[in-house]
Amino acid sequence: TYTRCGAELVANICDASATQAFIIVDRDAIRLIDNGVGMNEHGIQNMFATFRENHNNDNSMGVSGLGAKPSIYILSKKNENPTTVHMYTHMDGCGYIKACIPFERIKAEGRYTGMITYDVMTESEVSQFLAERQGIHAVGTTIKWVYSETTHQYFEKQFSPDCKKMDMNDRLDCIFGKTRLKIVYKDFETLDFIPLELYDYFSGERPDYYTGIKEDIIEHWIDSDNNDRFTWENGDKEYEFKIKAKGISTKPEEVKNKTGWKKEGFYLLKNAMRRDDRLFDEMNPTCSQKISKCEKTQKETKTNVYGKFSSSNPLSNYEEKFFGGTNEELKSNIGKLHIVRNTQLVACIEMVDGFKISSSRGNADANMKTILHKTELSYYTKSCQDNRMDIAVGIQENKNQHSGELPKGLMRLITYIKTMRYSEIIVYFELKCKEELDRLNEIRRKADEEKRKEERRKQEEDEKKRKEEEEKRKVKQEEEEEKKRKFEEEKRKFEEEKRLVDEEKRKLKAEQLKAEQLKAEEREAEQLKAEQLKAEQLKAEQLKAKEQEEKEQEELKAKTRKHKESVQTRITVQQGINILSKLREENVVSSEEIIDDMIISYLDRCPSDQVRTFIKYIQFCKKFDLLSDLINKQYPYNKETDMKEGSRLYKFVCNSE
Repeated sequence: TYTRCGAELVANICDASATQAFIIVDRDAIRLIDNGVGMNEHGIQNMFATFRENHNNDNSMGVSGLGAKPSIYILSKKNENPTTVHMYTHMDGCGYIKACIPFERIKAEGRYTGMITYDVMTESEVSQFLAERQGIHAVGTTIKWVYSETTHQYFEKQFSPDCKKMDMNDRLDCIFGKTRLKIVYKDFETLDFIPLELYDYFSGERPDYYTGIKEDIIEHWIDSDNNDRFTWENGDKEYEFKIKAKGISTKPEEVKNKTGWKKEGFYLLKNAMRRDDRLFDEMNPTCSQKISKCEKTQKETKTNVYGKFSSSNPLSNYEEKFFGGTNEELKSNIGKLHIVRNTQLVACIEMVDGFKISSSRGNADANMKTILHKTELSYYTKSCQDNRMDIAVGIQENKNQHSGELPKGLMRLITYIKTMRYSEIIVYFELKCKEELDRLNEIRRKADEEKRKEERRKQEEDEKKRKEEEEKRKVKQEEEEEKKRKFEEEKRKFEEEKRLVDEEKRKLKAEQLKAEQLKAEEREAEQLKAEQLKAEQLKAEQLKAKEQEEKEQEELKAKTRKHKESVQTRITVQQGINILSKLREENVVSSEEIIDDMIISYLDRCPSDQVRTFIKYIQFCKKFDLLSDLINKQYPYNKETDMKEGSRLYKFVCNSE
């Protein structure tokens, strides 16, 4: 395929120790340029030799010697027909050599041997070779094809956004992500070279991952019969999944004996999950519990969900730069075990035993461990056709294709280690959530403690306030009792004075009556002396005397009333307050009229009819409170002054008594 052809040629560039590869598409030609070590005449001839192992016992990406020839051939096709390809190369200390590969003639004649010609570059070809590398002593190799739209589209897609939807095994940025090769592209429609950003999930530093990158060594052992054995050292013990009569053990067992086994090499197993604050923020960790019920058994299962992980998580920020398309397409691209041979990605294999791609949409945990938690198996080995590590892993002869399977013992060991490393991340999440929970609990505890302290302080303040109020109440009660006692004393004095006045009135009246009786007796005597002659005069005089007596009685009553008013016509504000308090205590309803009049008098700034209409809806006992407030506002400082309407209030009390 075109993708395998392109990968094979770039792998050759890496094997040539190149640091740069340029893909330049002109209107008439397509060139693949590198700055590798180049080839001499013998090297370029060996390159096109059939079935020659050009990299035997090298740590190279290729081995068969067959990969470059069909790759160059397939990329030379224009409208499905092969065309002539030219190759230019130069090595330090050697000449500038070119090769002409006429694939159209080779196909037409059905003959390969002797068809390729080798020669020395012309001066113009050397100048162009050096200009392509921007140096006067540049080395490397250039492959030049006749322009083909199919080949153009292949290279163009590798540098376009459409590449994000391609399988990782077909993408140059993924296959060579672990190399330091700079690959750039330019065609006749672009102004500048487009660099290819290489994908390497494990290229970050420790802070880029939850708990960092976990690395484990898996050793590969073989016996005299070329049987494979894979062991893993954990702590001070080694473990393996042993081959038994009925298959492979389901649990790792301790390695007891290696007699008769030879170490072939080792594999580096990496496990990691990149940090993504959108899914789990370690500064604000959260954990919730999801309850699911089995439809058959109706049994409930509780699952912890950390952060915002779900069954459809987004990719990490790093991977979103490289992958796109539907969710299922993404999973098929990245949710597999990546196998890297000599820094080249050679296969992506779906894992089993809990890590199937189809199970990733089941819940948050399945999606995390299958898609977000990445696993990579890498190894370095010498290139040869009978390499036991390549054979065991399933690498095919051209080293850029894979059989799609791993030995069961190796796969179970990888699965077991991945499960353990993933569990460490879950424990880390649990720890972070526990730390956050402990921190929040400590904050709540301190808040509760402060609340209790505040409540105790408030209780103490309330108790203090209650005692103060109680003390004030006692003082007020004592003052009220003292006022009441003084009022009773004044009342007693008032009643005593009234009694004395009444006694004087009675004595005065008795004396007046006695005097009148004497006068009447005198008149009667005179009348008797005047005998009957003066009967009419006497009768008139008696009538006059009676009138006089009635007049005198009226005068006496007026005098008595005037005397009574003169005794007490004014009262102080304090006396008035005391009288009002007594009327309220005794609930003297008959006083309501004078109370209304006094309220109207004190509210003289308002129309009396409006005030009377208003106060008629006030309860009788509340009117006393209103009047008391008005009096206190009228006389705020001096309670010994004369009270407005005081004489009227006093008269009411006297008349009531």
